[in-house]
Amino acid sequence: MKKQSEIAYAFLAPFLVLFVAFYLSPIAYAAYLSLFTKKRIGLHSAQDVFSGVTNYIRGFQDINFLTSLKNILIFGIFQIPTMLIAALILALLLE
Repeated sequence: MKKQSEIAYAFLAPFLVLFVAFYLSPIAYAAYLSLFTKKRIGLHSAQDVFSGVTNYIRGFQDINFLTSLKNILIFGIFQIPTMLIAALILALLLE
């Protein structure tokens, strides 16, 4: 039984490594970047300064951000169901 578990983990390991490297790591890094602001120290150097949710507050007060968010939501609400229905109809026609 232990041998089967080891084999299962061996098959699962490449997926887990790639999942963490290409999916979870960018999400964690983006979350990190969203909570910090660059502060210039000199001409060519900068330091990360914790700003908390200030970046989010500034984003939701920006009219361009709100417009782009509205456009994304409208696109998602109408485009995704339309494409799914079209794909279903085409699949049924090809059957």
